[in-house]
Amino acid sequence: MSVINRPISFHATDAEPALALAVRWEIAATALLASAPAAALLNGEAPRLVSAALIVHIRSGAARAELALTLTRNEQHTIPLTGLIPATIARDAGDIHIDAGDALHLSLRTGTGDPAILYARTSLLGSALALPGGVYDAPALTVSR
Repeated sequence: MSVINRPISFHATDAEPALALAVRWEIAATALLASAPAAALLNGEAPRLVSAALIVHIRSGAARAELALTLTRNEQHTIPLTGLIPATIARDAGDIHIDAGDALHLSLRTGTGDPAILYARTSLLGSALALPGGVYDAPALTVSR
């Protein structure tokens, strides 16, 4: 992750490409397999599942979500969970707030270093994957151009 010493821009300009964010929630393979709707998404690959993650990508004012899977032999697969969802981006006092409906509510502290998650919430863990409610480990944030 690179250090950002200026305000984050999510929209491309002639001088600079737009930044992209990805918020990633790791999901235990056993939890995913215990959910019938989520297991059905695996299309017969359940016995080969090693790890899974819900990833919400944000770029140019839109969000999209996917389920990232790692299978045996380190095979990587993604399953789209949403199409593009308009995202509202607001700024205040060094923080950025992103609202992409049920897919993502995110607040970031930007300051002068790497952006840090202050708050992140998604309804997709329950609505798209039928995982039981509760508190999940803190998601990871990736910033790229």
